[in-house]
Amino acid sequence: MATALNTKEYCANDNEKSFFDILKDCLSKDFLFYAGYKNNFDSNSGDIDFIVLHPSYGLWIIEQKSFRLDNLIEVGNTDKWLVKRGIREVEERNPYKQANDNSNYIKGILGKNTNLTNNEGNYKGKLKFPINHFVVFDEMPEKDLIKANNIYSEKMTLAKDFIYNKQKDESDWENKFKSLRIHSFLCKLSNNDIEEIKKTLGISRAIVNPNLKEIGVTDVRQENLIKDNFNQHLLIEGPAGSGKTIIIVLRAIEIKIKNPEWNVGIFVLTKFMANYIRTLLSAYKQSLGDIDIKVYDIFEFANSNCIEKPDYDKFKKLNNKDYFIPALLSAIQSGIKDDSKLDAIL
Repeated sequence: MATALNTKEYCANDNEKSFFDILKDCLSKDFLFYAGYKNNFDSNSGDIDFIVLHPSYGLWIIEQKSFRLDNLIEVGNTDKWLVKRGIREVEERNPYKQANDNSNYIKGILGKNTNLTNNEGNYKGKLKFPINHFVVFDEMPEKDLIKANNIYSEKMTLAKDFIYNKQKDESDWENKFKSLRIHSFLCKLSNNDIEEIKKTLGISRAIVNPNLKEIGVTDVRQENLIKDNFNQHLLIEGPAGSGKTIIIVLRAIEIKIKNPEWNVGIFVLTKFMANYIRTLLSAYKQSLGDIDIKVYDIFEFANSNCIEKPDYDKFKKLNNKDYFIPALLSAIQSGIKDDSKLDAIL
């Protein structure tokens, strides 16, 4: 099962959602993919149906079309195709040229990151890995594509008959993707390379637990909050379910990776939330190793790590209905034990 970096809700239509499920189920675990990519910070960015990545094979840009043979009126090696949409005849971009343009666009973005380019040799300044592209025709078998004015190219097309052949297993799909490459390479992308690609494209990532069930997804705006450097305190506000907890957990990991000598702590109000965040952090141990990030509920921290413990009775006797807060503040103001001091607090 492949690793989806976002959800099928990013797909534009039901056909793309179906193909999303097929990619997830039919590709092996080494494949990563992202649906419905658009660079929201670039007005020249078009929609890219799918981006697929494999550490040994590089990256593919996929354009998906759900044409049938009787939809195609005038097609060929031209910029525009004339196709039938319902009762109307409309011009649409040649999907092969669209896939090629999208491939060049992504290549341009990634090529600006020197961590992803060769530093020496004949390929100095070029990407370390290839970017390939192809078109998915999920409603047209190979024989129909061959009929359609010779547009079919085996190295540039994934046809319906392969997609829905239930006899095909993960190895068949892997070999098919390997064949859908104009360029190949002999190296292998490291985990750091893959993270650099995701960071440069600003694509989201999924947090998974040990059972590989998705428990959180970040979008591009959230990813920027996680990755960006801030020279001041940051307050993140949002309603329930908006991703605040995910941002805090991933930002803590980001800070710890960049500053391994730092003591990083996450503070919450309840033991339940503290245990939940510890569960999220433990999910990352499989890929990143043991990440030493301390998680406290504020009451636990005050009782164990402040020089003076909170004196709740004292403030309760002062007829203060909200006596918890002044008691906590008083304890914190008394000072923190030396072995409990933190370099970053979230």
